[in-house]
Amino acid sequence: MQLVFHLVWWVPTTAWVLMTSMAVAEDQVTYATGPDGGGRTTVRGTILDHTGQKLTLRSSMGSPQEIPASRVLEVSTEWSPTKVNADRSFGDHQYDQALRLYGQALGDESRVWAQREILAQMICCLRQLERIEQATDFFLRLVQSDPETIWFGRIPLSWQTVQPPPALEKRAEQWMQNADSPAARLIGASWLLGTRHRAAAIEALQRLASQGQVRIASLATAQLWRTQAATVDEAGLERWADLLQKMPREVRPGALYVYAQALAARGHSERAALAWLRIGLLYADHDRSLAALGLLSAGRELERMGDHRQAASLYREILRDYAETTTAAQATARLESLGGD
Repeated sequence: MQLVFHLVWWVPTTAWVLMTSMAVAEDQVTYATGPDGGGRTTVRGTILDHTGQKLTLRSSMGSPQEIPASRVLEVSTEWSPTKVNADRSFGDHQYDQALRLYGQALGDESRVWAQREILAQMICCLRQLERIEQATDFFLRLVQSDPETIWFGRIPLSWQTVQPPPALEKRAEQWMQNADSPAARLIGASWLLGTRHRAAAIEALQRLASQGQVRIASLATAQLWRTQAATVDEAGLERWADLLQKMPREVRPGALYVYAQALAARGHSERAALAWLRIGLLYADHDRSLAALGLLSAGRELERMGDHRQAASLYREILRDYAETTTAAQATARLESLGGD
């Protein structure tokens, strides 16, 4: 299905009307081989599609080859100069500029699988800029194009129980009532758990947790943990730990964050701090904001344990590596409260 994006709200209309076909050099795909996935092979050709199920490559001889997505290790292709510049801005945490450049690159890109990758980067930018409504609209378009998308970890869920702004709350109500999209219902419910719609959100999450799509069910289950983190018993913690290990990697960061909250509530301070640290160590590529929040939470737990030096070290790490996040201001405040230790 051809992706069509109407993004004229920040890019001049002509930039989207003038679609050009780029001369693309040969693509290169490295994938795992053998029954245990221990080997690797590199093939070259033209990528016809790359979904969450498989990558389809046409070799120079013209014959198509299908590679299971789970075995794809690396994809190399030629991008437009605009996309390259967007990646550079993204790497420098200049999200407004990266978003604008990705929008231009998307308008110039004719390969549907490449459009999805650019869109996934735009979702990251929008999440970092806390533009949740637009991030959700883009994510739902991405899932509509490829329900098994490899970029599912970019889903803009809430992992903190906060009161969303009125405009976001209204949109979340609409998403939660979307009968055609489990992803929309999941996103909506996640943002409504801290509102007057809490009961309806819990009911929606319970239904999603019992349905067949493993990533949706796993995330819905982890969202329900938010309502139990302060009261779960030791047996429940063990069940959560087991479920965490069974969840797909791309959906673990948020679940791990809530699990750490539950550990802290039960007095397992050291385990909680280590769990929060794992988010930054293992999953920063999925969600930088959550990784920074994990470091902050770990620092606070270390403070409660009396280890002010290590806590201050984590706060400085936030200021050094996650200065663009809203968590940085909280890290600064914690450092000041420790006297700049």
